[in-house]
Amino acid sequence: MASHLLTEVEQVCDRVMLVREGRLVKELSKEQSRAAPMLRLTVSTEADIAALLKWAQQVQATVKPVDGFPLVLNVITDRPTPQVVRKLVEAGINIEELTKVHRTLEQEFMALVGPSPP
Repeated sequence: MASHLLTEVEQVCDRVMLVREGRLVKELSKEQSRAAPMLRLTVSTEADIAALLKWAQQVQATVKPVDGFPLVLNVITDRPTPQVVRKLVEAGINIEELTKVHRTLEQEFMALVGPSPP
């Protein structure tokens, strides 16, 4: 099945090949696409955001702000959640809330290829 409707592909297919401009970008199973959750963090202050960004640089994690919520960030890392929480607390980051959020297939695709060229 070939489709640009990734929410439908996610519901129907067991394996997915992500293609951009005719080239295979990534192949993954349904289990693999659900295996690496994002961590959605709410922190207390702007200083916590700065410390989180510094930590992310050191461990090669990706931190993305959540639109409309200045103290909420998505953290994408392959490290186990308990290890991430421990390291963030050790770094003095005040975590108000933490939730695991599984990326959708569309989010996975956009993370791999970025926006389309103009």
